[in-house]
Amino acid sequence: MSDFVEVRIKGQPFRIKKGNNPQYVQELAGYVNGVMEEIGKQIQSPDHQKVAIMAAMRIADDLFQLRQEKASADGRMETAERKLQHLIEVSAKLLAE
Repeated sequence: MSDFVEVRIKGQPFRIKKGNNPQYVQELAGYVNGVMEEIGKQIQSPDHQKVAIMAAMRIADDLFQLRQEKASADGRMETAERKLQHLIEVSAKLLAE
């Protein structure tokens, strides 16, 4: 059994180490291919390198935005945890009286 899975991006075959989940690798390749197809239509350039760089920039932008959203959500969660802990402490004191 091969340790690689073959995928196609912009019609070009690529052999990628599949790890534990070849379906996941196929999904990643499909996502990259979709972004490249979309950008290729927008900029109408036959230059695959330019399309690939623009796709990488869009995917990186998506990643950075998700990281910011996660950090913001983590901050809100920490604030909620502190408030909840405070309410528990206050409730415990009231019940002890």
